[in-house]
This record gives sequence, C-alpha cells and structure tokens, in this order.
Amino acid sequence: MLLRNVARRKLRTFLSILGVGLSIGATVALLGVSLGLVGQISAVVSEAGSELTVVQRIPKGTFGYLGAMPDSIVDGLRGLPDVARVGPLILAPATITREIVFLIYGVEPDGPAATRLQIISGRRLRADDGPVVLLGRRAAEGMGKSVGDSISVNARQFVIVGIYRSGVSLEDGGAMMTLAAARDVFGLRDRVSLVKVKASDPGKVRALRQAIEARFPGVTAITSEEFARDRLNLEAAVQAAWAVSIIALALSVLAVANTMAMTVVERTREIGILLAVGWSRMRIIGLVLGEAVILSGLGGFLGVALGMSALRVLSEGYKTLPFPASVAPTLLAGAMGLALGVGVIGGILPAWRASRLDPVQALRAV
Repeated sequence: MLLRNVARRKLRTFLSILGVGLSIGATVALLGVSLGLVGQISAVVSEAGSELTVVQRIPKGTFGYLGAMPDSIVDGLRGLPDVARVGPLILAPATITREIVFLIYGVEPDGPAATRLQIISGRRLRADDGPVVLLGRRAAEGMGKSVGDSISVNARQFVIVGIYRSGVSLEDGGAMMTLAAARDVFGLRDRVSLVKVKASDPGKVRALRQAIEARFPGVTAITSEEFARDRLNLEAAVQAAWAVSIIALALSVLAVANTMAMTVVERTREIGILLAVGWSRMRIIGLVLGEAVILSGLGGFLGVALGMSALRVLSEGYKTLPFPASVAPTLLAGAMGLALGVGVIGGILPAWRASRLDPVQALRAV
C-alpha cells in the first residue's frame, strides 16, 4: 500500500527523490573529500607507527603554514630517552605545469617513509642520489610518465628512477626525493618541515610530548590528527562541508514536506474513509510518515550513488590531487541515516495534520 501510494504522482515523487538524492550526494562528496584528506594526511605523518609529529611552534590563529626546523632539533630528538625512531620529512608543493600541482616529499632513503613503499617499477632512492625522484603511481598515470622520463620541479629537471605505490592517494599523487635534493630545490638548506617521532613505549607518549616541548621551546609535538585538522586548518574544510550539507538537507526537508502536504490534501477523502472504518490516528500518522520515509530512503540510495560516482570521477580525473575513490562505510551509513531523518522531519507535520482530520468533514471533500 505504501509503495502504491508513493507511485501515484510519478513526477512529484521523482522530483522529491531527486531533491533528497542531490543533497545526500553533496553530503557524501563534500565530507568524503574533507574527511578523506584529514585521514590521508594523518596516514602520511603517522606512517610506520609514529605517534607524534614535531613541527615549528607558530602563533595561534596561523593556519596552513608548516614552518621549518633546523637539523640540530632532529639530532636532539634522537638523543632523548624513550625515543625509538626519528624521521625527518620535507613537505613542499611543487608546480609541474600550470595544470599540475602536487606534493614533493623529501625523505631519508633508509627511513620508513621510503622503505615501506611498494616499488612498481624501477628502483628505490639511494643516499648518494642526485636530482632524481620516485613518482607516485597516480601521478605517473596522470602525467603519462614512466621510469627514465624526467619532470621539472621549480625549473629543475629530475629523472624518474622509480614508480611507487603506498596505498595513500595523497602520497601516490606526489613524488619523493632525498632530503638533500629537496633542500636544494626548495632552498631549505639544513632544515626540515617536520619530524615524525615514535616512542619506545606507547604508554610514555604523553610524557615524551612534554619532554620534547620542554627541551625545544621553539617546537610543538602533536598527534597526526591534530596536525591535519589544526595545523593545516582542515577542520575548517570539514565544518564548511557540513555547513553546505545542512543547507542542502534543509531544502530536502522542505521538498519532502511539500510533497507530503500535497498528498494529504489530495487524499483527504481517502483518509476520512480510513478514519471512518476504524483506523486510529496513530495509524494514519504511520501511513503518511512511512510514505515520507520511503521517498527519502530512495533519495538516500540515489544520493549515495551520486556522491560515490562524483568522487570516482574526481579521483580518476585529477590523479595528482588527493580525491578519495571511496569513503568509509560509516559515512555511507550516516548519509542513509540523514536521508531517513529528512523523511521523518519532512513528513511529521503533514502526518499530524492528516491524523487531525475530522472524518465527517473529510468525507465531504471533493
């Protein structure tokens, strides 16, 4: 009965489902990109189990700036007790062409950032390497490059000696070179962007964090998620995605409410008959709400499909940018929950009005 009622006005039903679908699709796409980027950056700076990321201390309210630290801090960190491993890293955006901008990672060739990579073709980095790079799989596909080709970074030519895969889109869409090469091309001299620190005992991370900040007043030790959300201001991107999604969802609520209100008006006589033959008012509410939830549920499935398709198109179309090709199941489940919530909120008022109809007056309706 519910499905038959929903299918009565096909065009109106389709437009309502489309409205919900577009809002849910926007939510999936926007949150998929923003939350995915937070997760990818967290994965990059916390690879191989590093619990802390040490970066230059900057004034509060300054976002998107990594800063740089001298090598002396790297050496000092290695000398601290409870430190199992230290991994200096340079992160710098590089302009390859007007259309291609991606991240360059300056790494230690024998450090975990480089050794954990899966080499698809070519070889790994070596300590005595000069102007050479490892190119990520996605970047290689996007630029049509292979081993032996070269790319221009800051007007300097670098030979591609290997193609790698890490499983993180942000890394696979970039390139890696030795720390020395990165310092030279970006003019950093004896400096690094950040240092990844792994504690010898996970239970002493908090104490190690305090020890680092006490020993080196010019730096701060933060977790990988804090680095992504706060230092790079990606929390603002997540909040902006939620803001746009909430506006879209509010419009969907209005669309569903309008559809159900029109349905109640058109079916006043039918509702009066149901009340006259003994249907309770709660059953009438359940009928109207059920139809609203079916509408929004179908819109939710459409929205998830649209959002996933949009992410897939972006991921395949922009290989050097960190667009995720998939999202976490929890986000998809949350999107469906939002869609069903849209149906409940949009249908509650029309359902209540339908339940308050007077059977005698309703039967007189034309």
